[in-house]
Amino acid sequence: MERFRFLMFRLATFLLPIYWGQRYSRVDRHPRRAELEAAANLSRAFGIIKQVFQNGRLPKLNTVVGERTYLERRFQAFTVLEAPHKSSGQLPPIEVLFTVHPKDFGVASLALEAAIQHTRNPIAKVAVVSPESDAARDELLASIPAGIPAEFYADAEIISPQLHVEVSEKFGRRMGWATQQLVKTAFVSNLASLPTLIIDSDTVMLRDKTWLYPNGAVLTYSRHFINDNYLRFLADWGVASFDKSRSFVTHHALMKPMILRNALTEAFGSVDAANIARSVKHSCDRLGTYEFALDYELYGQYAHHHHSAELQFDKYSNVERQRPQSQKQLEELVKKFRKQARYNTLSMHNRPG
Repeated sequence: MERFRFLMFRLATFLLPIYWGQRYSRVDRHPRRAELEAAANLSRAFGIIKQVFQNGRLPKLNTVVGERTYLERRFQAFTVLEAPHKSSGQLPPIEVLFTVHPKDFGVASLALEAAIQHTRNPIAKVAVVSPESDAARDELLASIPAGIPAEFYADAEIISPQLHVEVSEKFGRRMGWATQQLVKTAFVSNLASLPTLIIDSDTVMLRDKTWLYPNGAVLTYSRHFINDNYLRFLADWGVASFDKSRSFVTHHALMKPMILRNALTEAFGSVDAANIARSVKHSCDRLGTYEFALDYELYGQYAHHHHSAELQFDKYSNVERQRPQSQKQLEELVKKFRKQARYNTLSMHNRPG
């Protein structure tokens, strides 16, 4: 039965790519409603067959069978149209923030260059935060054009040395995960003077984008894949409302400082990084997991609920590849996907195997 189901699944993904795969992740491809309906019906048929084999009888008439909800989320994400490039009026300036671990300096140099190259808004400042700020300056300063002010900080300069030690003690092997999220939110809410573009250091922009429009609208991305734990944390933090049909963890986001401060205040009653860290750790203990998204998910869900008129959605179009070993291979991979111009971003994770 399992082998039959696997073969049918592979056939379905080939004939109906809305079910799985990256065909519709491309900016130039969109599924049709007829394909959604065909995939949903096929999924229901598979579910009925599975229940018959498992229970020896057909499911009741009103029983929800199949994966229509999942398919509708994918359909919704894949049918988002590309955001407009042009706008009337002068584009407002933004800041850019990168948080970078030393192991990512190689790919971060390309990500930083691409963020500057493909951002249409004037860039008032680039800030780089790393556990090793001097090494980050040595490795990454050349990626920033001379005319753009660049600032390099150590993690402990943003969240204080004492909190840095506390995070190490409280979060253990997830220290890096927690520190980067605290650094991003602390920097934007307390230090940034302009809307700030945050991009993961392993994600390279491939196409030009307007992140902030003259009318204040913000280019915004969401994806169909939902991590239930991210939503569990939002609920535990007391976030009033969030959309369970989408996630805002998309490797990048433009954050307005005031909106982020309001989001943090709603969730934690404070914008102080130490208070936030303690609250997050208590939630981790209660929920039994460290899978939280203090940065992208919290901000995106709050902005979507309270400032939806200010969001200009663009199709989330990201392609993922295993990170090459050499810098030359990294550069060739970026050049290949940039030339194809089929995706908005390329993420190169450094995973074992």
